[in-house]
Amino acid sequence: MHAVMAFMATWYAVHLRFVFYPLIVVNTLMMPATLLHGGHHLVDLFGGVAVFAIGVFAARRIVGDRPRAGEKCGAAALA
Repeated sequence: MHAVMAFMATWYAVHLRFVFYPLIVVNTLMMPATLLHGGHHLVDLFGGVAVFAIGVFAARRIVGDRPRAGEKCGAAALA
């Protein structure tokens, strides 16, 4: 679950540059920390990547592509 949340936070913050780069640093450091701290194995990280990829694929199939920078979304797009 740690890997899924790390990838998801980074994925959806890509357009928020002031958040994106710190997330890259923190989440890059977190990946080996989950192995060193104990309770997780390397296969858990690969499983997290797989769950994240399946989740993004499913979300895009159900909802569609996420809005690009500058595009309106939600109720603002309908107005």
